[in-house]
Formats: sequence, structure tokens, C-alpha cells
Amino acid sequence: MSDSTNSSLGFLSNWKFSLAVCVPCFAVGLGATYYFYSKSNYKNGRPLEPTAKHQEIDGNNATLNQLKTNGIDSKTVKVNKPTLSEQVEEFKKQGNAEFSKQNFEAAIMFYTQALSICPLSEKGLLSTVYQNRAAAYNKLNDYENCVADCDKALSLVPSYKKALSRRARALSELGNYKLALEDITAVVMLDEFKNQTDIMFADSVIKSLGKQNLEEYTKHNAFSLPTKIFIENYLKSFSEDPFNDEFPRTLMNLEINTGLELALKCLKNKTYEQIEDACKEELKKTDNSLIRRTLALNLLATFSILRGNYASGIEHLTAVIETSGVPNKLVINSLIKRASVYHQLDQVEKSYEDLKRAENIDPNSSEVFHHRAQIYLLEMNSEKAVEDFKRAVELNSKFILSNVQCCYAQYIHAKQTSNELDTEKFLNKLKGFVIKYPDYAESYTLYAQVKINITFFQYIKYILKCI
Repeated sequence: MSDSTNSSLGFLSNWKFSLAVCVPCFAVGLGATYYFYSKSNYKNGRPLEPTAKHQEIDGNNATLNQLKTNGIDSKTVKVNKPTLSEQVEEFKKQGNAEFSKQNFEAAIMFYTQALSICPLSEKGLLSTVYQNRAAAYNKLNDYENCVADCDKALSLVPSYKKALSRRARALSELGNYKLALEDITAVVMLDEFKNQTDIMFADSVIKSLGKQNLEEYTKHNAFSLPTKIFIENYLKSFSEDPFNDEFPRTLMNLEINTGLELALKCLKNKTYEQIEDACKEELKKTDNSLIRRTLALNLLATFSILRGNYASGIEHLTAVIETSGVPNKLVINSLIKRASVYHQLDQVEKSYEDLKRAENIDPNSSEVFHHRAQIYLLEMNSEKAVEDFKRAVELNSKFILSNVQCCYAQYIHAKQTSNELDTEKFLNKLKGFVIKYPDYAESYTLYAQVKINITFFQYIKYILKCI
């Protein structure tokens, strides 16, 4: 884990991103290779998209040439027999009609009939029918067959964007985020970064891949603490930290070096490895007060979560939350931390429930809005993220992190809605935060993230113009 991972956007989102960061570069390289290959083929006369001329059969296309003599036809009726391609088109047309009626199994039947008679020379037509059948399989949640048909369509027309996009989404549903990222990267590049929906999907795949990498990482590095910088930035993300209250600060200054006092001193001195043992020592006592016990439980839960021991973290936080008489600030802090864990475990509804419960305890807690906004942003809901960040800033304008991340969320929302004026506006505002707060890492992190993306896109666009 690199010490340069210092964004506080979602308490574990940095960890996920740092584990995933090498993958997008790999995928982009494959995407670029894919694009250059397809461009080269196009120059040599091979199609980028299916280009077969698909003629629809007219149901009354029989012609009758009659030479009448005294009311008697002198010639027999001639019927023009449809070509194989025309028959394929008719089956495809019937499949499309069934698809539009949401009769997906019937659509698959017609597409299969079309494929069974389609000449191998009709590559464009074949690839289209395979892609259409893949779409029907996708509607039935049969992602394996969807991927298989997309494979066939792409073997015929390698740069078929619709097939690439559909395969990327099916692969994502199957949990193969690495290959999904390769496909969607190729699509984004073929579209020259103009399709915002695909760009946002690529971002969601990166996040899913990061989480998958994190799970794999924790299998071999179970319950090891992340870097000090990561821990510090996580702790700084709480503007209303209960450990900064008068009682914990008093305990830090006592000469006692056991239990909660030791844990709080370790927190202050950043000797994080000793905190959990000190908290466990405090919890073994039988004469400690409610506030001492619940502070120890929250702190123990915090470092259990940072180690990736989510079950233990949830257990300790729940004990704090369900104990009567605990100060509201400590309950809210525990609910926010548990909500973050639930989100990390893909239990999104539970996450929002805990944040709503925290809001009900104190509707004017900027902390709740700040952390819920982060989760909205991770869920790619930039509109709600902006709304909650604005509320957090309104309630606590001095908390720099909310201000910076609110600006970043506004930039993301402007990008998602293709608002170029606002995109430039909030980009400049992020730059202003860097100048205004030169010692504040979050400003640099988010501004750098935005600039790296812009620079990369500009570079790729330049390369595309040169081809």
C-alpha cells in the first residue's frame, strides 16, 4: 500500500483504488492496441461495424406475368425464390419483432434460425444476428450465452462497439471485471471519450475490480493495518471526532499507561499497533464506566475495520449503538462507521439506514451529511452527493474536507451531465483549493486525479487524430 494514497473519499475507497490502479493502465494499453488494430483493418477495407445491406422480404413479392388468350393464361406463375440472405433478414426481422414485445425466448428461436442458414461470407449480417441474440440472452440474465454470442460477433467484426459494450456489461455481471474493463476501455476509445455513460460504467468497473482485488489481497494479508498516512486521513475525515472531546483529552494527559489511557496516548502519538490490545485490556475491567467502555469499543472497532476484520468491527460498533445512555456524538460516530462497513460489504440499504438513523439523532450533524455524500459519490449518484456535501458545508463551513470534496462532487456531476461550463468552473475551483491550502493533501489528491484524467484523455485524442 503506497503512502501516496491519501484521499479521504470513502474510508476504504482509497484502499480499493490503490489495489486497482495498475489494472486500468493495463486495460487502456489493451484498448489502445485493440483500437489501432481495428483502425488498421479499416484502412485495409475491413468494416468497423456490420455493413451488410439487409433487405426485408416483402410478403407479396411473387410476380405473375400473364398472357391472356380468351381468358386462359398461356404461361405458368413465376415465383422469385428469396436468397439465403433475404431469408436470414426475414428471420432476423421476426426476432426483432418478438424482442420488441419482450418475448425474448421466441426472439432467440428466430435468431437461431437465421444463424443456421446464414452464409459464412455475410460477416456483417452474421455478427449483427449474433449480437441481437446476445441482447436477448442478456434480457433473460443468461450472461454466459450472452458473452458467447458477443465473442462470435466480435470474431467476425472485431471493432463492433455494441457487441463490445454488451460483452463488457455481461462480463461485469459474471464478476469478470478485468475483462469487462478491457472491453469497455476499447469502447470508450473507439467513441473518442464522447459517451459519458460508458465512461461512468468504466469507472464503476474499476471500483468493482478494486474491491475484488482488495478481497483477494486480504486473503493473503489478513487483518494487517494499512499505512500510517491512510489511518491518519481516515481519522481526519471525522470533523466531530468523539476522541477530541474534553474527557478523552484529559485521559491522554494522565500518567496512567494502561487500558483506555494507553490507547488514547497511542492514538495521539500515532503508535497505532498498540491500540487494540490497550482497548481489550480496558474492556476486561469490571469497574469501568459506561463512557470508558463505549469509547474503548468504538476505538477497537475502528482499528478492527482498518485491518479488514469487518465482523469484529460491526460487533463492537453495534454494542455501542445499542447501549442506552451513550452520548449522541459517540452513537452517531459509531453509526457512520458501521454504515461505511455495510457499504464496503455491498449492504447498501443497511448503510443508508444507519446514516438516516444518525440524521434522526441530530439533523444538524454535518458529519452525517459529509459521509453520506461520500457514499453517494461512490455509488455514482453525483446529484445527491452534491446536495449532501452542500448541506455539510452549510452546517460546518470550516471543515476543509467537506468544501474540497463538495467541489469535486460538483465537478463529477458537471462531467456526468456534460456541462462544459461547470466542468471548467469547478476544475478551476479545485485548483484554487490547492493554492489556498498548500498543506492540505486532499486538495492535491482530488485536483491531481482530475488533471490526470484530463491529460490522459487529451493525449489519447491527439493519438487518434494522428492515425
